[in-house]
Amino acid sequence: MAQSKMKWVACLSNLTVPAAVLGADEDQKMQTGVPVQLPRAYADHLIADRLAEACEAPEAKAGPKASAGRKAKPTKAPADQTSKVNTSESAEITAARKAVADRQTALDMVEGTDEADQARGDLLAAQQALAALEARS
Repeated sequence: MAQSKMKWVACLSNLTVPAAVLGADEDQKMQTGVPVQLPRAYADHLIADRLAEACEAPEAKAGPKASAGRKAKPTKAPADQTSKVNTSESAEITAARKAVADRQTALDMVEGTDEADQARGDLLAAQQALAALEARS
């Protein structure tokens, strides 16, 4: 069951993975092209941001080093998988646009009340998230 919650990735540049993600005491530095097993959600985040590629687990006979020390060749995403990533990105942008529209509607409903400041903050956060997603694509 733990296997389904983890995913092997190879970083496309040297990255630092936060200790909280790894359940470790210290942040871990990941080397370019070296496969590491990370929590699935964080691995998917790195792949979506084009900071890593999915790869296969290193062979067991690679030696006694930890998984971060073994090299593995990243797998290339087939064309249909790449389009799924693009579709996923456009779905994220669509969801972010909907969130902005929803926050604007919520602000319009509470304008002139004590809740308006909170609604303005929520709208601003949604707009910033949308801008960040659009800048990424």
